[in-house]
Amino acid sequence: MFILSLFIIPIITSGFTIKFNHQVPFICEVHGIDAGDVDPSTMEELKYLFRTTPVLVFKNQHLTAKNQFDFTSEFDQYYTRDVVHPFKDTAVPDCPQVALRGKGIIRDVFGIKETCIQNAPAFKYNKVWHQDLVGTRGRFPTVVSSMYMLQPSEEGGSTWFASMERAYNNMMTDNSKLGLLQCMYSSKLALEGQWDHSGFVRIDNQHIDLQTLRKLYDDIEIQPLVIYPDGKSQRRSLMLSPNKFVGFVGMPPKASRELMHQIMDNYVLKDNNVDQVQYDKNDLVVFNNRKVIHSSSPIEEVVGNRILSILFLNSREPIRLS
Repeated sequence: MFILSLFIIPIITSGFTIKFNHQVPFICEVHGIDAGDVDPSTMEELKYLFRTTPVLVFKNQHLTAKNQFDFTSEFDQYYTRDVVHPFKDTAVPDCPQVALRGKGIIRDVFGIKETCIQNAPAFKYNKVWHQDLVGTRGRFPTVVSSMYMLQPSEEGGSTWFASMERAYNNMMTDNSKLGLLQCMYSSKLALEGQWDHSGFVRIDNQHIDLQTLRKLYDDIEIQPLVIYPDGKSQRRSLMLSPNKFVGFVGMPPKASRELMHQIMDNYVLKDNNVDQVQYDKNDLVVFNNRKVIHSSSPIEEVVGNRILSILFLNSREPIRLS
């Protein structure tokens, strides 16, 4: 339904070419730069573009894991070198902030040899909509994340994005009172979660009630539903990660889940607010994790090996409310 290649026109600027997707104009391709060797003036232009457009697809890159980390970190002045992803078995030895993900066996990539990529069952057959590190206790949500395609699949495999800035506008038009909500998250409950075809409706046997919430007290993280994505933003955004969501503060669990489903259905995953990035080999995708929500295609939709390197760039930038 949503095709990235439609409605694009080339624009020439500062030594590189961009192609906007006018179906969902928050996604943009960038051609003609080497992300492993960017001069300072070009980097300033790219950072300006990133402030306006939260998903950038850099075409035809040839990067090491360190190149990916160094380039991505240019887009967040508050980044740290902490390792915050959970994929210890596929962390790159000389740049452990980056991990290899996808499907299949890693033969020899970035120093990782003969390793089978393990995926949680929830990701096998459905989308799982989420925002990186939202709801992770003791961490600020990632501002910038990136993915670099090392080996595309024979068939299938893409990343879907939806704008949380536009979702906020949709919600405020309909019900401004929802902007005061605070979300409760649990990383423990997310581990064994199962979601239906929507990618946000939980259908496993975990019964989330008040008694369960009390037992999870030490794991619960509370974060606002509405934020400013960063210190320079003048536009609010929703922050909502359904994979870890357990309820809204002060609202019964069942009513909380029903309201979260309505927010995702009515405001986030709307026509002209969702599209997919279908990768060519050596595509690098850099995105503002506080301005968009994303999901990979189901793992079992992928034919053949698919290997990409991912970076959750840890940030010291706090959540801004006003």
